[in-house]
Amino acid sequence: MNLDEAFKKLKEADKYAHPKSSLFFKKNPEWTEAAHCYETAANMFRAQHSNEHAVDAFIKAAEAHRNSNSMYLAAKCSETAASILEKDRKIEESCKNYDLASQQYFMGNSPDRAATMLFNAARVIERTSVERAVGYYKKACEAVDDGESRLAYDTYKKVIIALAKLRVINEAIDIAMRLNAIYIEKKHANALFKNELSIIILLLYNDKFNVAEDYFNIFCGERNDSNGCNYVDFGNKFLNSEEGITADEMLNAYANSDPELMNKATSKFCVKYLDNEIVKIVRELRSKVSSGQAQFSSNNNIDLCGGVVNEGPNGIDLAGGSNFGANNYGSGNFNNGSNFNNNDGFNIC
Repeated sequence: MNLDEAFKKLKEADKYAHPKSSLFFKKNPEWTEAAHCYETAANMFRAQHSNEHAVDAFIKAAEAHRNSNSMYLAAKCSETAASILEKDRKIEESCKNYDLASQQYFMGNSPDRAATMLFNAARVIERTSVERAVGYYKKACEAVDDGESRLAYDTYKKVIIALAKLRVINEAIDIAMRLNAIYIEKKHANALFKNELSIIILLLYNDKFNVAEDYFNIFCGERNDSNGCNYVDFGNKFLNSEEGITADEMLNAYANSDPELMNKATSKFCVKYLDNEIVKIVRELRSKVSSGQAQFSSNNNIDLCGGVVNEGPNGIDLAGGSNFGANNYGSGNFNNGSNFNNNDGFNIC
């Protein structure tokens, strides 16, 4: 196998995709055959480490599959092109193709793969633009936002952890509150209590003590949040659960700058068994209290559903908080894989 054979296969694909017509007879493209030839050529180029030609051929194969209404196969080709571009450190092009692959997977009835592609795009871009990475993570939630499947729970949890890792705390809390509503609807008490404890930890880490107290009271069933989510059925159970008792102790430790009580509270098994990224934040919170750096913030820009989120790392305006905007997946408005606008101020790829 050599490059000449790959170029020969590419020309064969072009003939199927763009057949010559006579004066009296117009030939229609044979997209299935074209897709097969483009994909074969792409793999030939890839085997010869001719990545630029491979990417071009995979993109053409994706387009041919799309024209033959094979959206899943189109998505596979777009994903492969994005992966090659990622390895070549072509960030913008890689993100664009991961985003396109996500849209194609969604239209091919594979929302799990659609969400995974957006996670990939976020991972690629997060070192250069946290803001755009947040946008991709939020789109991943939209891709599975039916609230019915296990996939929705898992995706929300992955997004929360990814945002916590980036220390985009307010956005992580916003999505965690959305996850609370799903847990309440499905009556998943144990998962709800763990998520509520994680929210209290994130708020204290972010020096939002007053908001943390309000959230704790809401979780105990004193009132609904501003989205109308009702915690009454779980309030007493949370208050008497290990997670609720631990959250209360952490609030008292923070309020009184009591490192001993904070160490005691955060050494419990219910804390140790939270996600690793939350546990890392717990260690930082413990150090903050021990060193006397914990402080009450007078600017608690979160409403009680996690709705107002206007701050991020390095002064990023995360604009829009809880408003995911219109779900463009549901409407099928993808703008050819380019500018996804979810009314949150993100212009992605």
